[in-house]
Amino acid sequence: MQVTSSFGETVVTRKLYRICPLSVQGHVFPVDLMELPCYGIDVFLGIDWLTEHRSVVDFDVKRVTLKLADNYEVVVVGENVKF
Repeated sequence: MQVTSSFGETVVTRKLYRICPLSVQGHVFPVDLMELPCYGIDVFLGIDWLTEHRSVVDFDVKRVTLKLADNYEVVVVGENVKF
């Protein structure tokens, strides 16, 4: 599988992990993962996954809100990390 990053780099990967449990503040979400050589980053969540989970991304404050089926919200706030 070939993946192009937002930086314009193309990476080839053959490792895909289907329906992995992603735990976010005690809530488990199923996610398909590809193994990519990215240091300092744990997981990239694609636009399709974020849309499926009715996510709201606020880049100004580095916050992602995931909306669950019962309208409960899980809020994740990013750290100030520079790569």
